[in-house]
Amino acid sequence: MGRRRMLTLGVLLVVVVGVVASACAISRTMVFPGNAVPVGERFPHPDAVDVSFDRDDVHVEGVLLPSLVPGKRPVLFFAHGNGESIDDWAGAFERFRRRGLHVAMFEYRSYGRTGGSATQQALVQDAVAFYDVVTARDDVDEDHVVLNGRSLGSGVMSQLLLHREAELVVLQSAFANLSSMASRFYAPGFVVVDDFDSETAWKTLAKDERDPPLLILHGDHDELFDVDKHPQKLASAARHAKLKTFNCGHNDCDHNAFVDDALAFFAEHDLLPKETP
Repeated sequence: MGRRRMLTLGVLLVVVVGVVASACAISRTMVFPGNAVPVGERFPHPDAVDVSFDRDDVHVEGVLLPSLVPGKRPVLFFAHGNGESIDDWAGAFERFRRRGLHVAMFEYRSYGRTGGSATQQALVQDAVAFYDVVTARDDVDEDHVVLNGRSLGSGVMSQLLLHREAELVVLQSAFANLSSMASRFYAPGFVVVDDFDSETAWKTLAKDERDPPLLILHGDHDELFDVDKHPQKLASAARHAKLKTFNCGHNDCDHNAFVDDALAFFAEHDLLPKETP
């Protein structure tokens, strides 16, 4: 091979590597818009208990909204979507609290009042650390844990389940994986470095007989994650899954309707007593 040809191939290789690296960086920015999501100076709920923690020199904000039923109570961990913050969900869980659930949320890295940079690995490790902080509390029943994730949060909670146990799981507007979205932008799947492969996670859990009952709530015209693909794949991967669809898209579903079905799901599995009119 001539010297000129070798030089040309070397230049092409550098260009290809640069293009791939740029595409990976862009995909990470799209998955984690971070500080582009506006927040206030503090979490906007008067009852919030600070359960923040530090990991790898980053201060991660965590909040606990205590159950309105006294005593040692079950806890629901919630993880939000990528274009949201925990502040957006401050008032969304009052019915859960009245029924006797603590609600715990942590903020993603680079979002809101949490520092650092977001990656799949960092978020999942933060979720594990947060789980341990909350379940160690005297007022939390560590044997009755619910994981609840919406959109990106469904991936966070599915990955958390590989490391920690839960009695029940609720996923809203969920995806099977993020790499399948790359084709929408005429890019190969490998440029999505934060894949959050929930389908594989649930298959692994099912194979090991560690998958808890799963409720999937999804809009029947979700414009991001097609109802005939993503939630169906998750439901097929899990052994004990129930899929319910709603007349909505990705971001316009009625949260109260989701809460209705979640509470019925909790009662069905004896986590909470049935709701009385």
